[in-house]
Amino acid sequence: FTTGYSFTRLDTDIAGSRIYGSDYDVTDPTLLPTLGATDEGFLALTGGSELYQHVLNLSLALTPWEGVTIVPTLRVEKYDSDGVANFIETAGPVVAGAITRTPMANTRSRDYLDVSQRLEIRYTGWTNWVVYARGEWLEGEGTLSEREYDLTTGALGVGRDTDSERFTQKYSVGANWYPLRRLNLAAQYYHKQRENSYFHRFDTTANTGGNRYPAFLRDQDFTTDDTNLRVTWRPRPNLTSVSRYDF
Repeated sequence: FTTGYSFTRLDTDIAGSRIYGSDYDVTDPTLLPTLGATDEGFLALTGGSELYQHVLNLSLALTPWEGVTIVPTLRVEKYDSDGVANFIETAGPVVAGAITRTPMANTRSRDYLDVSQRLEIRYTGWTNWVVYARGEWLEGEGTLSEREYDLTTGALGVGRDTDSERFTQKYSVGANWYPLRRLNLAAQYYHKQRENSYFHRFDTTANTGGNRYPAFLRDQDFTTDDTNLRVTWRPRPNLTSVSRYDF
């Protein structure tokens, strides 16, 4: 039986300016943006973020019969992050020959809890062979909150509160063959499915027309079938060659 726990705290600070004008990274803030309506610079950016992450791993290795190893594993991850940014928009209406600039504030918070399980069975009863089968499952849920305010008027420009759920399952079978001391071959097939669901409790956009940010996605479904072959050759103790083919 093995176990491990890790805790991570990360603090970041951001600052700077980026101006879009007649050229890349121009320094004249009086220039109007010319790269299109979706490209907009910023001035006097300040802010930062804070992240907390907890990870717990539990693993048990069982050998009920000679050559057979069964390894169940559990992994739990808790993630929380918060961020804020204050900046001045470079774009804005022109009043009396000058660009009217707007001070903005952006806040974001995200948290999720993922629980992963894995069950692996290995057989080493054949000389120079390892055969295995593996199943992996993940269930997770989380929340995401975003706000962007006009600091002059207090108006809310972008807002979103989203709850999410995800479920992943992956099933693998494979074999490793060691015909020579410095040569081994591996073959594997796996089938993987991932389902994501998003529940938008609050959204300031109508999700129609060209402006569908931020609460656009409702469901995502991914299916992957993968077959891969690998050859590892060590012609010298300090030289390794790996060839791999994936379909």
